[in-house]
Amino acid sequence: MLLASTFIAAGCGGSADDASANGVPVIGFMTWRDQTGFDEKQFRKCEKSDGNKYRIEAIPMGPSVDAAREQLTRRLAAGDETIDMINLDVIWTAEFSDANWIMDLTKRVEPIKDQYIPAPLESAHYKGKYWAVPAGTNAPVLYYRSDLVDHAPATWEEMVKLAKAAQAKQPGMAGFVFQGAAYEGGTVDALEFMAGAGANILNEDGTKVVVGEGDGAVRAFTWLQKLFEDKVTPKVVTTYMEEDARLAFQKGDAVFMRNWPYAWALMNQDEASKVKGKFDIAPLPGFEGETPASTLGGKNYGIAASTDEPELAWKAIMCLASESVQKEQAVAKGEMPTLKHLYDDPQLAKDVPFLDVLAKGLVTGKNRPASPYYNDLTIVIYQIYNDVLNGRMSPEEAVKELERKAQSAIEGKAEI
Repeated sequence: MLLASTFIAAGCGGSADDASANGVPVIGFMTWRDQTGFDEKQFRKCEKSDGNKYRIEAIPMGPSVDAAREQLTRRLAAGDETIDMINLDVIWTAEFSDANWIMDLTKRVEPIKDQYIPAPLESAHYKGKYWAVPAGTNAPVLYYRSDLVDHAPATWEEMVKLAKAAQAKQPGMAGFVFQGAAYEGGTVDALEFMAGAGANILNEDGTKVVVGEGDGAVRAFTWLQKLFEDKVTPKVVTTYMEEDARLAFQKGDAVFMRNWPYAWALMNQDEASKVKGKFDIAPLPGFEGETPASTLGGKNYGIAASTDEPELAWKAIMCLASESVQKEQAVAKGEMPTLKHLYDDPQLAKDVPFLDVLAKGLVTGKNRPASPYYNDLTIVIYQIYNDVLNGRMSPEEAVKELERKAQSAIEGKAEI
């Protein structure tokens, strides 16, 4: 989901408005705009490998996740028959399945489910059924200046100590940058910090908010506020999204950064990068005494309930989510495989030098809460998170407010 902004610009050609192309059915694929040409190349390869029984044509969506969701919900609610396949954000499963916009794929996925890493597969699972195939995943990582810090921290507390030591030698440098703005990326970061302190938002069946149980959320929020009080993190981070953090780190203005794997290649290849060859990455740490947590991103491929070509759509999905495509997209786009065995592939490990780090992050990876009201829930989370970072709420007040508003949100009574 969060990598999409790197590749979104112009739509890839084609329209699924026609029922057939060159005498074969058109499979309309509602997916992210892609100016790299990678997706179009895979479409043509899949058509050929399946005997040219169909033609895949992209229906571009975006540019943001919110805009894509709005486009999809409007068209799916209207029963748009030009949409056969959907590139589903991992947070849409519950909402889209409850609305009967996507097909139940349980009988198709069950026989192959053991091939996939559990956490990405779980993002396609809701109410005991599978609604999509995990086609790509991502775990965030901790970037650090290897010329200023001699090892990766094991805990968030250790990271602060290392950051302060580096800042003492490099006055004016930020110790830690991350995503602090009030948007979906803020929710992702907030969930990581809270989970890394032992706090969950919802119970297992998603019916009750449990963030107030224990002191995990208060601990995480208190630690975040102290980052600003101690000037480990500059106030401007409360407005940061992924690219803001990357550019700050790339300019040599930060010791540590929380971000997605895509930044690795950009910071090593960009001629303007001041940190090329001067940084390394590690799995995200947790708080002392707790298990680290990474909020997963990624994409799932589902079939629209309104399709007239479910069999051909399934064939296309199996090709576009195949081993060969997943290997290529890992290198070309920074989207990591969902197939377990690819993390033992020697060539992929050579092409993606941080593959082992990502594998560790996926083990501790957590999906965002599954709820048909997720859109309302995330607004509650990122607004309160941003209030905490800006000091507008105490940690204790924030947890109480989060508990109350989040419960209203998952009950369909959002206070927004």
